[in-house]
Amino acid sequence: MKGVALSKNKLQRFPILFTFLQMREIDYGRYMDLNTMLRVRTRVSQIFFIMIVSCASGSYLMGQCQAKPIGYTTLFDDPAMDFVMSDHSRSYQICGLMSNEVYEVSTAQSSISDSIDITLYDLRGEILSLVQAIGGPAQGQIFTTFRASDTQCITIQIDLPNDCITMVDIDIPFIIRRPAAKSPLIATVEVDADVLASQVFSNSCVDVSNATISGNNNGQAVGQFYHGGHIYQIEEGILLTTGDVDVAVGPNPPGNQGKGLDGDRAVDPDINQVNMACYNEAILEFDFTSSIEELTLSYSYASDEYCLSNDSNAPDPMLILLSGPGISGPFSNGAINLATLNDGTPISYNSINNIVNKEFYVSNSLQSEIDFRKCVTEPGRYLDDTGFDGFTTVFTAKSSIIPCETYHLKIAIADQRNGSHDSGVFVSANSMIAHVDAYADTYVNDQVGNVIKESCSQNPYLLLSAIDPAILGVSELDLNISSRSTASQGADYRIDQKVIKLLPGQNEYKIPITIIQDTVQETPELIVLELSIPCPCGDLNVVETAVFIIVDEGIQDCDDGDCANGIETWDGCTCQPGEILTDPGCDDGDCRNGVETWDGCRCIIQDLVKGCTDPEADNFDPNAVCDDGSCSYDSQALYYIPNSFSPNADGQNDFFSIFGPNIASSQYSIYDRWGNRVFRSSATDAQWDGNCQGRRVESGVYLVRYELSFEDGKTESGELSILLIR
Repeated sequence: MKGVALSKNKLQRFPILFTFLQMREIDYGRYMDLNTMLRVRTRVSQIFFIMIVSCASGSYLMGQCQAKPIGYTTLFDDPAMDFVMSDHSRSYQICGLMSNEVYEVSTAQSSISDSIDITLYDLRGEILSLVQAIGGPAQGQIFTTFRASDTQCITIQIDLPNDCITMVDIDIPFIIRRPAAKSPLIATVEVDADVLASQVFSNSCVDVSNATISGNNNGQAVGQFYHGGHIYQIEEGILLTTGDVDVAVGPNPPGNQGKGLDGDRAVDPDINQVNMACYNEAILEFDFTSSIEELTLSYSYASDEYCLSNDSNAPDPMLILLSGPGISGPFSNGAINLATLNDGTPISYNSINNIVNKEFYVSNSLQSEIDFRKCVTEPGRYLDDTGFDGFTTVFTAKSSIIPCETYHLKIAIADQRNGSHDSGVFVSANSMIAHVDAYADTYVNDQVGNVIKESCSQNPYLLLSAIDPAILGVSELDLNISSRSTASQGADYRIDQKVIKLLPGQNEYKIPITIIQDTVQETPELIVLELSIPCPCGDLNVVETAVFIIVDEGIQDCDDGDCANGIETWDGCTCQPGEILTDPGCDDGDCRNGVETWDGCRCIIQDLVKGCTDPEADNFDPNAVCDDGSCSYDSQALYYIPNSFSPNADGQNDFFSIFGPNIASSQYSIYDRWGNRVFRSSATDAQWDGNCQGRRVESGVYLVRYELSFEDGKTESGELSILLIR
């Protein structure tokens, strides 16, 4: 029943702004459930969403380990969101990001930071471009930035030392935020005890009553804080101080800034039990009834005594007292103090500092004060952000409790002897989450999952299981569409069943979701469903949230370019394998069209030398292998012009020439296909060797223009094409 610390040597717990719930394994082969529950009285207050989904692990390598299956699906809500990853065999899926916006992810302080690897990838499994550094805003942090893709969803995977080989049993808290949203720490006075108590235990099956605030300092010592995540690793919550709450706000000035009064003596018996010489007490206490068996409360202790006080025997005390059934301790009503180290030592600046338990200490002292006070530590990292000279890493107070029994919780802090140096305790909002068992699972293609391809008929549905009307005490459940949905009901999807009638003997209900296909290419859209469930204790309800993601993939190019596998095609949903092709009978038997052959994928046409193949003809072409019907048998033929030659120095048909027995003179020119003249001659015995200006010309078709004179005075002129074959 002692406090559990988040240290640089061993991370065990961390507060989360975003609701963190215990997980339970439903049965073999299914996933671990994690659901955000919303406390409801007469109206629903602000909603946070977390749901577990399951997804098959990919085979591609990411970071140190292979990609891990998705364990939790979350909707991005606030500028800064705190998470705890307690199961490193899984990853976080975060949706609702703004496309092309820059975000940052950082882990909490840890001595194993040099061995932690953060990997981010989108819905397509593509690794996002990011910049990762060790050291970040605080010592021992891993800090990385990334630009959100057009899928609006990313998966965050954190790999620890030996995480790929053995499971490391360490909680790693991390924060995601937009850098531009690093707002300054805000602290405001709040005198309504019910508001403060409800903030600690909101969004769950915890009923809070009889809340009171006591102490002095003119009612300025207790309030709320916001935007503390980049300093205290707690984004928002309640703040108790021994002076004014605005002492917590930066910058950190030199010297004393305390607003407590030395004459403002503490009267609370529990504070006086710690030490009689106390002043400026601030106390928040209330009764609560919870539906689960454990109390958790995350907090950080801060003080202006660090590096300023010479009185090591006067640490400002801080108490978190729990009393009730099964609790027996030395404080009022048998209460025990949960604000201790693992060995029972109360937490204060005397038990956690730059020398003692320094792994839990974060310095924020001015350099001048370090030199003046001989405080062996480093200058503060948050001098502009908070007014305290030092603070602890986050601790989580824990204790077993009996469900549905009433307990009393008291949070108290006071100055001891010196009222000019204030201290404070930051308690995380939503520290304790009490919930009913999860009932809703998301299914796609009859498999646990939440990603729906719009162009596919995947039959998505919400499955409610283990429903017992007698235990729930209701005859029907309401299913609502959250305002956080980005998909439009009626345009993108349709749910016909909004009221689930509970029938005797039936404990499982399937709610189909109809996806409406369109021709518009869209970014991923979210369907966020809320199911109101009664709490086991009292008149409270919680809201269990389920998330579906509609992905519009468009037309995909599936063919891998290897025709031996067939031509893969897109059927609107997935890539379909192609059929293995066979020879359709390419050759048509007409050599004038070339010889068609099958290469395993397609018909290939091979050109042939065409001409007269009859040796008896006057225009016989010994190089022709395909008779083109041009043979002539005119015995009076006066000349011969071959239609092809092969200048390859094999001794056969190496030259082109025009010849005949009665040619008196000849002139002819040869042109390539671009009209460039490559040969010219006026000699009757001229021959072309296939070269132009000493360089070989390419194989192909060339044009011959000629003028001939014969001995009988006749002339001939014309042009024809010849084929040069290498």
